[in-house]
Amino acid sequence: MARLRSDIAVEEVPVPMLQPDPALVDFGDVAAGQTKEASFSLHNPTPFALHVARFTSSAEVFAVVQPSLPLELAPDGRAEFSVRFTAIQGEVGIQQAVLTGTTDLGAVSVPVAGRSLWSGLETDMEALDFGARTLGFMPWRREIGGSI
Repeated sequence: MARLRSDIAVEEVPVPMLQPDPALVDFGDVAAGQTKEASFSLHNPTPFALHVARFTSSAEVFAVVQPSLPLELAPDGRAEFSVRFTAIQGEVGIQQAVLTGTTDLGAVSVPVAGRSLWSGLETDMEALDFGARTLGFMPWRREIGGSI
């Protein structure tokens, strides 16, 4: 009985990962009540078609709106994704979230951020009562020589 012997070389290859480009989707300043869209892309670094099933958001003010999902990402292909940020009245300041995509390679995370700005000042006219004033009366005029 003859035995065959063969050497096998095993090389570790890192698992390919989908990386968003840009790494952070920054919406900048958005007036409360307004929406703004920005985009990111995903590149498929494998020689196989990959499926992107869905994206979820950790905050309701951010949502992936395009393309419709699920989609197939061709080998060495790239897909553009459009994200909408809705700035909410009363949520002044930086809003941050993570969009999480479900793919054949596992989860892909896309950090997003935007800042809600006031869309206008709201006033309480009773709180702004300056009392009765004579229009045009400037008591400081006498102190600076009577002319302006």
